[in-house]
Amino acid sequence: MTRHLYGILIVLISSLFLPAFAQNITFPINIHNGQNIETCSGFFTDSGGDTLTPYSNNELYNITFTAPQDTEEPQYIRLEFVFFELGAGDTLFIHDGEDADADLLATGTGTNLRNRTFWSTGASMHFRFVSSEADTARGWWAN
Repeated sequence: MTRHLYGILIVLISSLFLPAFAQNITFPINIHNGQNIETCSGFFTDSGGDTLTPYSNNELYNITFTAPQDTEEPQYIRLEFVFFELGAGDTLFIHDGEDADADLLATGTGTNLRNRTFWSTGASMHFRFVSSEADTARGWWAN
């Protein structure tokens, strides 16, 4: 009987916390290369997927995030780099729009984007990542 009560208690507690974690999807740039992701939340990472695993040499990836436009109010993309560390010769380009032809918001190298936040002026923000054949680093984690 006691085991049964403990089991029910664990299920009840888990059901309270799991929905909070389910809302935050991680978008590694390599898995979503070339895609336009419509989302209102989530985590954006390099191909390593976390801040411990480095990305690889010779990467070239593009991804666009677009805010859902199902309301009367205009929606924007807001992205904060919690962690940012690129190797020598590696660059993350951030564009204010749907593709690499849009205005350039920032060019990320080294650690210059760590703790920085960017807002789109419209519904989309585009990212282009290029890594060199020499150095790698731990990449980025943004939300």
